[in-house]
Amino acid sequence: MDVPPYATGVHEGKNPTVPIFGSMDEKLLDAMCDKLKPVLYTEKSCVVREGDPVDEMLFIMRGRLATATTNGGRTGFFNSSELKAGDFCGEELLTWALDPTPSSNLPISTITVETITEVEAFALMHDDLKIVASQFRRLINRKQLQHTFR
Repeated sequence: MDVPPYATGVHEGKNPTVPIFGSMDEKLLDAMCDKLKPVLYTEKSCVVREGDPVDEMLFIMRGRLATATTNGGRTGFFNSSELKAGDFCGEELLTWALDPTPSSNLPISTITVETITEVEAFALMHDDLKIVASQFRRLINRKQLQHTFR
């Protein structure tokens, strides 16, 4: 799998759907991009199930994935969507990593993600994200962080 410049394009502002990345300085983005790992999922693979721990953020480079949620098993509730190149999943992990109170419990997935086609992506694992997030928290004050998430 070829690695494009700065892997997901996040570094160059090509993925505006992750707003917190726009607030990071160049050195932190470099550090984060250095931690990205290429991954390949075969067609009809399960990436994560609703209710299971989330251990990675996935930045999709090629392929399609289906997402589905029952909102915690609520009767009569079902929602689905499709992810493609340029999208990401595992955003629960970003919120977990940026929480200033350390927790060893990984966040729980609110969706099931399965591949429709073969998928090439870059993964940012929970332990790497926690390290980058702790460096990021030192650079900005709490108000800036709260404003970014609004």
